[in-house]
Amino acid sequence: MWKEIKDTTILADAIPPIDLQYLFTPYLGYVEGMKHMQRKFMNEYVLVKKEQGKYYFAPYCLMELFEYRAINPIFNSSYGALNPREEIVTITDFIKASEVKDFDFDAVKSFYPGMNEVIYSEGWRSWKEYLSKNLIVNGEKAYQYWTFAPDNQTHGYSYATGINRFVYLPSKGIIAGSYDFFFRTAFPGSFMQDDYAGVSNGLSAAEWEQNILDEKLIWAKDFKID
Repeated sequence: MWKEIKDTTILADAIPPIDLQYLFTPYLGYVEGMKHMQRKFMNEYVLVKKEQGKYYFAPYCLMELFEYRAINPIFNSSYGALNPREEIVTITDFIKASEVKDFDFDAVKSFYPGMNEVIYSEGWRSWKEYLSKNLIVNGEKAYQYWTFAPDNQTHGYSYATGINRFVYLPSKGIIAGSYDFFFRTAFPGSFMQDDYAGVSNGLSAAEWEQNILDEKLIWAKDFKID
């Protein structure tokens, strides 16, 4: 949903994408507060487009930073790094390996008993994008990933996992994805319910969970698996 910009003088503050490259720059050594590790920016930047002489902005805008690097998997691929040479680990594989009976679908985060202690003690050090599938899309090799991160937002949208599941085509970028956090109504009785009012995908809890297990995606126009 786009909204028209009435006061176009604010466009003087527009930032071209090329000028955001500094956000990707890694820092050597320790940076106080590790602020430069941020990889997701919810409504901190606004996407603007021009159409038929008018300007429009997206009222909800989640900007995420990813780096695509084909490196030897002996080197750890940290949060935000997409390595096509990694071992394939689907969400189902992850759940089976975790040996957890009651899996937390909200976060896709339970990797072994006592995971809450690990999440709170390890924090961002346990976050990661996992390679799930190798695909051929429009004749080119593409890679499907899913994001492991805690569901740590107590009010408003829980965007820690961001796009959650997505397909990356090296020649184009991300061409498919699933923003689960935006299309999920809070559970009945949840103190977060007011924050999510009116936002729902219309699925039952079982259907929603099955979509995650099946790693379903919304695809950009003109792209399809060969």
